[in-house]
Amino acid sequence: MGCVILKFTYRIVLILLLTTIIATVGLIINTQFRVLNQEEYVSPEKGKVKLDAGLYYVYDGALRRQSQSILVTDLNFGKAIVETLRANTEETALHSIFDYKIEINSVNQVNDICYINFEQTPALLELWKEDDLALYIWSLVNSLTETNQINSVQILINGKQYNRWINDFNLSNPLPRMETYIYSKEKTAADTVVDFIDYIKNMRFDLAYSLISNESMTQYDYSSFVRYANAYIDQYRGYEVTPSYTKVYPNHDEVIVKLTRWIEADGYAQQMLRKWHVKQEDGAFRIDIMNEN
Repeated sequence: MGCVILKFTYRIVLILLLTTIIATVGLIINTQFRVLNQEEYVSPEKGKVKLDAGLYYVYDGALRRQSQSILVTDLNFGKAIVETLRANTEETALHSIFDYKIEINSVNQVNDICYINFEQTPALLELWKEDDLALYIWSLVNSLTETNQINSVQILINGKQYNRWINDFNLSNPLPRMETYIYSKEKTAADTVVDFIDYIKNMRFDLAYSLISNESMTQYDYSSFVRYANAYIDQYRGYEVTPSYTKVYPNHDEVIVKLTRWIEADGYAQQMLRKWHVKQEDGAFRIDIMNEN
């Protein structure tokens, strides 16, 4: 009798398992997946990732940020950023260490530290004489630490640490990001919205979260905000953001941004407007994501 019950139980379990598999396959077949636009598509070769990041260049005694699209291969974020910096040296107004024809033997990342191994050359000696040496070094450091994959940069020369002080930092130690070298102007409400969107696109959710209002923080803890940010990325992937105009009210500003995406197959631009509610708190603009639409 016990064997009969056991066999009957096995049959029920098997039938339920087969039913679940069939239902899952049917759900997948009937699911409508979003078709990627050409600009969103990255060839499915091993280890390739496409991202938007800010690169920093020396200009007029400060670092200026330029948004760039970067293709990362073999998940070596540091190497991709360095190669993009090198490729942009033809821009005469903006400068980087590659203006000095610097040679780099290798770029490797271990945990969250990026190791940049310079080759000892006469060109490198010329760079050390530069009055704005700190700016040239931190144009590299800040570019590399723009993504959340890298937190600091270790400079090596011919594979060895280099004992030299620049301001309060010794090159023999990993160098942190320095915001003080970045050019800054008096920020407007529109600037805050653009920074907020850039931080989300670059997956710097921690920095984006710091720009939302106190009221928004009471409604969104950090985990909830990350879900909000990921939803924004999915919804507006492939769109370029341009501030359109700002309406000023007694207690807040309303920033209207234009989102544009080019549909190459059809040869036209898809555009939409989005409003952001911005107010001042503690002397700085903060975004009230409870009221944006």
